[in-house]
Amino acid sequence: IMVGGSQDNGLSMYETNSKKWIIQGGDGGGVAVHPYNKKYMFGTIGVYGDGAAFRNVRRSILNAGFWESTNNGIPNSPQWFRLVETDYSDPPKLYTNAFKSLYYSNNYGDQWLPLDFGTLEIPEVASIGISNEENYNIYVTGASDTSAIYRMSYEDFSLTNITHDLPCKYGVTAPQVYVSPSPALSEHVFVVMRGVSDLLRSKAIFKSTDNGDHWQNITGNLPLVPYTIMMVHPENEDVIIVGTDGYGLFKTIDGGVSWQPWDDGIVKGASFTDVDYQIIKDSIYAVVTTYGSGTYKRYLDNELMVDVKEQESVKTFSYNCTDYVLTIRLNDYIQKGQKLVLSDAMGRAVLNIDDFNAYYAGDRKTLKIDVSHLSNGIYVGYIGDNGRKSEVIKVLVK
Repeated sequence: IMVGGSQDNGLSMYETNSKKWIIQGGDGGGVAVHPYNKKYMFGTIGVYGDGAAFRNVRRSILNAGFWESTNNGIPNSPQWFRLVETDYSDPPKLYTNAFKSLYYSNNYGDQWLPLDFGTLEIPEVASIGISNEENYNIYVTGASDTSAIYRMSYEDFSLTNITHDLPCKYGVTAPQVYVSPSPALSEHVFVVMRGVSDLLRSKAIFKSTDNGDHWQNITGNLPLVPYTIMMVHPENEDVIIVGTDGYGLFKTIDGGVSWQPWDDGIVKGASFTDVDYQIIKDSIYAVVTTYGSGTYKRYLDNELMVDVKEQESVKTFSYNCTDYVLTIRLNDYIQKGQKLVLSDAMGRAVLNIDDFNAYYAGDRKTLKIDVSHLSNGIYVGYIGDNGRKSEVIKVLVK
């Protein structure tokens, strides 16, 4: 079973056995499934005109498979989009948000109570992550310069601000938290920085192995584009997927040292909204959703789409774009049949060079290319040939 929320299509559920989608109308929000009994599902849905933009709902064997309202104890909130999460106990405790507060339920949403760990200095909750351990941590994020991510600990009932060392700026950048469901990674927490700003240049993806006390930058060679989602392989934390708003998916198998595109078969220019995984016959598949461009599934192995170490194309280079001139310095000569391709946000090729003679500057390892004919914006591309590509080239033209 696959279930998710989407604007104007409410809560949509796909049943593998019947191969049918079941849709509950309205605007769908967050969803969660009982970790041990898929017949219990929880979600949020909007929009309502009585002061509550979104409400919590439940679908279970108790109500003959219909979604029913479960809002007792939650104050009305105009916040657009409400989250719902479960912990890993059985039966699970549910968590949801209203404004900048969290609420929990021990009875599948029949009654909600405020979670009082202290005051969150954020305007509203933007993401929630829960670790898989007995005395677990809850991570909450929001928009703030200095208080954008908190850790709530059930071990000592403490509230800790762990925003330090993250490039947060109110109204510009904000963290979204990801916590693996794997018990082996219970102390590990990951952050993808959302926003469009030079503050995020080489500072977009972060990891902590001590519950957020210290952060490690694992952005690696990712380009400066807006990132939206991330997921960590449940059996190998070195394998990570991140998605973007219009610039594709990227994958690493070395913990973020190097990243490669991983979006074969997906509509170019898609905006990625969520990612999760399925285990089918002992194989792990990544499932990604997009804003209006479909849902996709792919086997999640431990290998990159392109093995840079074994490829025969251009191996390494550096580049910059200044005054509408793209300069590329190569560490290896371009081979016959190779080309340079740049594409815009819609995936359309705007530059395609297969004859480099007019672009060599001084020697055959330096290229200078006039890009003044391109509109201001970000372009992504590569140097290579059929099936063999270099590292990603990201060009900011302005």
